[in-house]
Amino acid sequence: MLYAVIFLILLVSVFLLCVYDSNYVLDVEYFSVELEGLPKEFDNFKIVHISDLHGSQFGENNADIIRIIKRENPDIIAITGDIVDNHSDIPMLPDTASAFADAAPTYYVPGNHEYATRRSREIFNILESAGITVLRNQSAAIRRGDAEIRLVGIDDPNGPADMMPMRDVIGLVRSKSDSLIIMLSHRYERFDEYANLEIPFVLTGHAHGGLIRLPFTDGLIGPGLTFFPKHTNGIYREGKTAMLVSRGIGNASPSFRLFNRPHIPIITLYSAD
Repeated sequence: MLYAVIFLILLVSVFLLCVYDSNYVLDVEYFSVELEGLPKEFDNFKIVHISDLHGSQFGENNADIIRIIKRENPDIIAITGDIVDNHSDIPMLPDTASAFADAAPTYYVPGNHEYATRRSREIFNILESAGITVLRNQSAAIRRGDAEIRLVGIDDPNGPADMMPMRDVIGLVRSKSDSLIIMLSHRYERFDEYANLEIPFVLTGHAHGGLIRLPFTDGLIGPGLTFFPKHTNGIYREGKTAMLVSRGIGNASPSFRLFNRPHIPIITLYSAD
């Protein structure tokens, strides 16, 4: 009986350590991505990808995340939605948003949780006031010397019902510029759409890495309580499109992670031409 109790205590202790590690230890992962059509001037262009923060705090005003960003000295920060979990997280936004914007030029697209708060306009105003560029079916030019790329932000499907379809957004951008497109979009499950539009590189999140990651799976639980989701972590390629999916940083209440640390991808771009 004593041995059984000791074994149970050890088992519970190991489980709790795994849960702590999986939810509170940041995983910085490095990716080198070659892109056809990327101007040579953009070789070594570095992006820190932040997704699915869900109002989490890693240090005061997310100082632990900001410390990583400053260490990496990126050209831009890309935030792909769900920066809050619900309306109660809005008070933390001004200081955290300002810290991001002070660390590097920061670009943001909404996720489903911003719209679920029913205070999305307030959230967008806070981010813009902090110096973050909010892209909702819009694009921004990024230049190095005489070369340019276009950063295109696709709004979340939970946004306004009359929003411009993704295909039309891309068509409009391409009608005005032949620069290489890098897309920011919250939804990983739109991979086929991105590939059909031949978007060279897409940054997404939303899946939280499938919450529980086990060998030979891409996570166990996807959004909407789907089982064994695909395309939840890392780089995937189809045709002329590469999609990088962050496992995200925070959790949508009341979920938790297992064997799936909060994820900060650091991406360095290179020309494949």
